[in-house]
Amino acid sequence: MSARDVEQLGRKLRDLYERTIGELALAAVAFVLALLATELQPDLVLPLLAGALGLTVLGIVAFVRGHLLVEDAALDRDAYLLPEVRRFGERAASPGHRRELAAWIRRAVAVSPEIASPRVDENRAALEELRDDLERPELAFEPSCAVALERLLHDGGLYDAGLPADQLRSRLTQILAGFGGDRVTG
Repeated sequence: MSARDVEQLGRKLRDLYERTIGELALAAVAFVLALLATELQPDLVLPLLAGALGLTVLGIVAFVRGHLLVEDAALDRDAYLLPEVRRFGERAASPGHRRELAAWIRRAVAVSPEIASPRVDENRAALEELRDDLERPELAFEPSCAVALERLLHDGGLYDAGLPADQLRSRLTQILAGFGGDRVTG
């Protein structure tokens, strides 16, 4: 991601944040007006309520779009110049989240080799190494790699029939490279 792309992403995120706040604030005003209209002007209640609901939906859509943009950008190290992306990545690489990811991997490799997915079985050693490194709090873990691992585990990449075992191994190797410090490979 170039500096220009990061700048454009930052502008887009600010715009979505402003839209979220603005639309939800207007929705709140419309809800209050609808409530007041029940006593003062009953025939305005439904239009005000419909407007408030519409604005609420638009605000939620803007919020979700912003979150999805941050989530996608968190895979790119350059995007960590943006505070939103940095916060997202830091949460993904936090000790608590690392324990959750390690537990997910533990469950995946605990399945006996006879019934495990072939790509999981072929990458068992890399997965176990990754699990062990996740459980070592003294190792720094690159936030973008934490996000990539979460996607791999939670979005089905680990069990994706279209992802060959060697491509899974390549992804796992890239994620393992995200550990800094005194990592000793086994």
